[in-house]
Amino acid sequence: MDVEIRRAGPEDLQSMASLWLENMALQQLGDRRVRLAQDGAERRVRALQGWLQELSFCVLVALAGRQIAGYIVGCERPGPAGMLPERQGHMLELTVGLHTDMNGLGGRLWPPLQNWFRQRGLEEIIVHVPLRQPVEQAFWRSMGAIEMTGMFWMKS
Repeated sequence: MDVEIRRAGPEDLQSMASLWLENMALQQLGDRRVRLAQDGAERRVRALQGWLQELSFCVLVALAGRQIAGYIVGCERPGPAGMLPERQGHMLELTVGLHTDMNGLGGRLWPPLQNWFRQRGLEEIIVHVPLRQPVEQAFWRSMGAIEMTGMFWMKS
């Protein structure tokens, strides 16, 4: 099936939130620290709305026919103070529908976002990947990403 990659629009938000909720529910099964808010889908829609309006964000969707099969979110942020580069790209989220039968969808979503980063002059991309998602980690390694830091979690 042909896939169209395009900028997300307001008409896509509900479908994107549904994909996100489905993926978060799966992550929650593997990591008890992942806790979904009762109104998590509505909160996600509001966040996506804000991202669509921000020039420092790029939100792309993959359409299979008329259905959203996945999406990717990236943004530009300042680098750590006193460090170079002064600006970094951040790949925040790559979500693919769990019931899609399309192999390689992540590999089709990444190049247009990577291009967006390059057009903004961003040479360094920080990829945010959940620790307990080995398939996602393997995907990003196959794209050339390497581990840089660890993130720790604790209760106060």
